[in-house]
Amino acid sequence: MEHYVWKDSTESIVRKFTYGGSFGRTVRNIKQGLVPATPLEYLVRWANHNALFPPITRISGLLEASRDGLAILIEQEALLGDLPSMSDVEEFLRSACYTPLTSHPYAWENKEAGFALFDARPANFVKVAGVPIPFDLIVVPLENLRK
Repeated sequence: MEHYVWKDSTESIVRKFTYGGSFGRTVRNIKQGLVPATPLEYLVRWANHNALFPPITRISGLLEASRDGLAILIEQEALLGDLPSMSDVEEFLRSACYTPLTSHPYAWENKEAGFALFDARPANFVKVAGVPIPFDLIVVPLENLRK
């Protein structure tokens, strides 16, 4: 929904370009919910994602398309596995000390870690060796949500 996606010729790397002028979503205020992200928020999202989960994502480049605006290229290690169930995802998040944010679907928080996760649904995980691995969550510092 926010990227053009393709694999490299060896299928070991997944490349994702943001749609020109669009940088996914973020949450700046818990009441407002998901809103369009700025380029900086998009970059911080991936830094936080790599800090909390296996660091499979790297920022690889920028492209300024004259018609659509700036686009950001990320690369991720390809995760080979299956789509987990929602109960798999919930069990994984609970085991990592996250609790559901009942105000938003697919949203979880970990007060000790200081982060909330949004869009934590099966489509954004791959089940590898029986464990759901997140690859595309919206990671937001809790301090940002309380403003």
